[in-house]
Amino acid sequence: MTSSPSKYIRNPNNLPSPVPTFHSDTYPRISPLQNPTLRLPGKHVIITGGGSGIGRETVFSFARAGVANITLFGGRRGELLEETKALVERQVKGVEVRIWVGDICDEEGVKRAVDGVKGGWDVLVLNSGYLSEKGKLGEADVGDWWKAFEISLKGSLVVLQALLPHRKPNASVLSTNSLVINYQYPERSSYIVSKLALARMMECLAQEEEDLYVVSFHPGGVDTDMYNKFFGDYAATQKAKTGTDTLQLPADFAVWLASPEARFLRGRFVYANWDVDELKQVCEERFEKEPDFLKANVIGWPFSPP
Repeated sequence: MTSSPSKYIRNPNNLPSPVPTFHSDTYPRISPLQNPTLRLPGKHVIITGGGSGIGRETVFSFARAGVANITLFGGRRGELLEETKALVERQVKGVEVRIWVGDICDEEGVKRAVDGVKGGWDVLVLNSGYLSEKGKLGEADVGDWWKAFEISLKGSLVVLQALLPHRKPNASVLSTNSLVINYQYPERSSYIVSKLALARMMECLAQEEEDLYVVSFHPGGVDTDMYNKFFGDYAATQKAKTGTDTLQLPADFAVWLASPEARFLRGRFVYANWDVDELKQVCEERFEKEPDFLKANVIGWPFSPP
């Protein structure tokens, strides 16, 4: 099956892309409803941050892929998780949605919750994150600034340490990240630095756990609460300038990432917007010559010897 154009194809502001086709909506190649090779019968998926936005839509996409169980992990607002569970189980038959409400940074609480994860898991989607209030480094509230690291890094670490011993063979870890690691946005240092650290943490995980498939991805410019908070008063202007991506794009892309054919991206950082067939072709050509292609690194490295 080759890729068909999504409803909109664009690349606003020439965002980084190793491929010519830049999607803003789902397309048949990554849609579990249109591509039967993406079916995941009998699989158990765990998702953090599944109460709203991209996380909730990702729950729907995995449910449509035919998984057996989905566990919504963490989230202090239990009503949002309950709402996601009710919506998914009502609209997609045959999937069981489980919920654990709690703080993913609470080591003991997470360990107790994992005791209830029966039969192991196949896919873990790390989607929790936090956007601190806008502010300069010299003026930001330290507690709020550091909270992004608590959620993105410590939370991911706590969840990983608790769940890794229970993984099934060929398990996958998908980490939602952001293109901000490649840019400078004034007064958004907490989000940028925590996401960059998270990307490197996932690379370390891939190196240390050789049987585990790990990949980080930018979900696109999706019109969510966090998107609007990030751009603030400039959000409307940003949307008018670049447009936005649909929720279905990153959600379906996550299902594709969990499929066997995406294993060539192990340890890499990719965008949900990139066409998957073109990406596979590019990576086949470049991975051997450029081992650090699609990894977080110092721009220009390695440097030529003097």
